[in-house]
Formats: sequence, C-alpha cells, structure tokens
Amino acid sequence: MLQRFVSPHFRASFPPSRQRSDTGAIPNALTAAQIVPKMPHMKKITFTRHVKLVPSTAGAENYNEAAQDLLETARINKLEIIDAALTVEDNLSAIVGHYFFPTLTEKKLEFLSLVVGSDWCSFSAKRKLVSHIITETKILENFIGIKQDELENFLGKTMDYRNAFTHGKFSTDGKTVWLDYYKAKPIKKELTDEYLDKVKKAIDDAQFQTHVLAARLGALA
Repeated sequence: MLQRFVSPHFRASFPPSRQRSDTGAIPNALTAAQIVPKMPHMKKITFTRHVKLVPSTAGAENYNEAAQDLLETARINKLEIIDAALTVEDNLSAIVGHYFFPTLTEKKLEFLSLVVGSDWCSFSAKRKLVSHIITETKILENFIGIKQDELENFLGKTMDYRNAFTHGKFSTDGKTVWLDYYKAKPIKKELTDEYLDKVKKAIDDAQFQTHVLAARLGALA
C-alpha cells in the first residue's frame, strides 16, 4: 500500500567548543540547557480503534498483526489525503477572498472568518464561487497552464476522495484493505496501489492548479 514518507527533522546546530585555559578548564562553560534551546512540545494522544475484520484462514496471531499493520498505513494515508484536500480548500478560500477584497483590510478578515470560513461555505460552495470568478475575470483565457474543465474535474475528484476517506470505514482480511463509503449508493473500494496513485495524482493536480490560479490573481501576494 502506498505511503507518503515524512521528512526527518532538521539537525540542531551547536556552537564550537570554547578554547580550554592552561588549567584545562573551559571558562564560562555553558550548560546543556543553555546550548540547546527547549523545543516546543505537544502531547500526542491515541485512541483504541475497533475495525471490521473479514474472516481469514490465516493463523489468528499473524492475521491480527498483518491486519493492524495494513490499517495503520491506511490511517496514515487517510490523514495525508484529508490534509492535502484542506490545502486545496485553503487555495480556494484565498482566491475568493482576494476577488471580493483585493487588499488586506479588517473587512476582508471579517469576510474570510465569518463567510468563507463558515460551515455553510463548504468545499463545494467555494468551488462554485471560484468557477464564477474564473468566468468573470477571464483569467484563464490564452493561458496554457490550466484549463477550466480540467481544474473542475480535479476539484470534483478531490472533494469526492476527501469525503470518502473522511466519512468511510476501513475493513481488512489481513491481506488488503477496503474503504466502505456512501455516494448515492454504498461503495466498497479496494485500496490498491493503483487506486491510491490515482487519488494522489488528482489531489496533487488540484493543489498545483489552484495555487497557480491564486498566484495569477495576486491572491498570494
């Protein structure tokens, strides 16, 4: 199963050692706490998860271990998909905010907070607003980088994938994982590498194109 790897933390730089005196002591030696600044910390919490396990002929111990490993990877992918879709939505919010309020004012901040950031201004609503903005500004005319119909397609897929992974449930037989969700009817999707590649490409394209569109409108300045 496809899994995105997290980049390692940057290494902290330490100042060079001070020259020793004739006695061998280090003058004005700093303590470890003074040399290495205290890093911000947030408590990590975990929950017990109860998932649907499909019966298997494999041994119970090996089966449970394999199932938990697969489900852990599925949960990591789920978080990546939701987070990436939120980035797309943030780009849409920036476009909408800049169209109605090109300069940063108190009124713009209020508009972004109370209107664009509200529950009823959903991903779907922002998508429709951006479609209107593209039509009104003609920003994509004679621009080879983005086609409006392709952007609409990527945004639609991003919204569908985000909803499926947000509201769907995982099940496994210890060999593969399925995502059970509802879209007009119950759907059971096997999370193969090919399927996850399609999900990643669609959301990556949506991220890139909404970022380029926001830049062309001046919404990122």
